[in-house]
Amino acid sequence: ARAARASRSAREYLPKAFPSLDADDVARELFDDARAVATFGASDEATARKQLGHACAQAIGGEARRCRHGYSRALLYAPASTTTTDARAALKAEHALSRLSCPELIEAVDAWEREGGIHAVAAACDADESLFQSLERAHRDAPRVRNWLVGEETSARVREGETKTDFIVNRTGLVGVSLEALTSQKTWKKVKCLHAHIADTLVRGRGKNAVGAFALDVLRTRRGVDVDGTPECWRRCAPGVAESRK
Repeated sequence: ARAARASRSAREYLPKAFPSLDADDVARELFDDARAVATFGASDEATARKQLGHACAQAIGGEARRCRHGYSRALLYAPASTTTTDARAALKAEHALSRLSCPELIEAVDAWEREGGIHAVAAACDADESLFQSLERAHRDAPRVRNWLVGEETSARVREGETKTDFIVNRTGLVGVSLEALTSQKTWKKVKCLHAHIADTLVRGRGKNAVGAFALDVLRTRRGVDVDGTPECWRRCAPGVAESRK
């Protein structure tokens, strides 16, 4: 019975694989270059499981530049899913577009957020018009990225399907920020999650999310974080290798 329930609830994520960025005008507007994202393979799945502590079925791509040890520091998620047993079933939407996966970066950002990092970045956005505009543009890009990823047929299914799914895919930015309230929200509510902005920058490029790039630079230059990796941090990402005790 348990196996039957698991089978019924299994999800198939859409798209199944990351589309090609080559010769695509829309993709060039949404990603820095055609080498921004690496296809998610079996070795990446094993790495993501080690990094996050669980399987990551919705990941379809990883940061192509990678850390000094060759591991992606952020993952790109499929925007939608359906049941594997009924292709006509209603689509569900995923709130996350990109996810930070590097354990060292996650811990560094956690610590910064506890110390007021979100408000610090918001203050920087308020003081710099270009940074503020990039913040809002990153949120407005999110629905475009989702629709580009799933393709025209699935995009049409989303628009014609459940209201909640359509809202998440087409009316929210990064981490569920409402686009309808974007201009009226306080800046710190637009920043909302430094993990999400940094992940978006690592996956789509510094030119597509300057807020995430700014946060990475602060971690590196002001908080002493080696954002490209430490000599021993590879143990936290390498499948089958025990982590060294700190």
